[in-house]
Amino acid sequence: MLSPRSHGASLGEPSRAVNTWEHWLAPNPDGKTWDVPQVYFKEHYGPTWLFAVDLGTGQVKKQRLPDQRQFYLSGRSLGFDGKYSIVTPGPSGRSSAWGMCLHVSDPATNTLEDRGQIVPDLSGEVRPIVVGPDGRLYGTGSYSNGKVGLTIHDPKLGKVVKNFGPVGPRHRNGVWEPYSCCASQQIISQEVDAQALGMTIASRYNITS
Repeated sequence: MLSPRSHGASLGEPSRAVNTWEHWLAPNPDGKTWDVPQVYFKEHYGPTWLFAVDLGTGQVKKQRLPDQRQFYLSGRSLGFDGKYSIVTPGPSGRSSAWGMCLHVSDPATNTLEDRGQIVPDLSGEVRPIVVGPDGRLYGTGSYSNGKVGLTIHDPKLGKVVKNFGPVGPRHRNGVWEPYSCCASQQIISQEVDAQALGMTIASRYNITS
């Protein structure tokens, strides 16, 4: 026996001629529902839009994001305060010089705040960030000389409190090297998978001043 035909609800017109590379999950302040920030972009450097979908209220907020930012390859991490930090290289303000820029998504307002460029000259195709036990953001990227960069950003102070600059060996594939980052109470660990060399290079850097 066939069940009666179900008539689903329309989800609207599908997106065409845009890329839907990235979407993230951030918990709402109620601790029960989620925000889903979804990024749409036409080309790699823009124009880019954020559609913040609040699964608690069902509301969707649309926001135009800055051009010349590679959100589709961003590093991101959820902080202890419930805010979602996103880093991606690009110019900032009137300056055409590139560096690592910080954006913060707030589930309470369903908006993405542009905090500007926090580390000059740092970019790279891979730029993971993590939240350490102290609540600070430990971030990476790479420089034009093929070396990895490491930084520490304090959200409470709103600034980078330590920039290690280029560290470790130069990597043959430069900014394309896939690597990850983790932080503990005493060290920041950066692991580079040198696929072309068929081996793994692991380095640890003391974060104490």
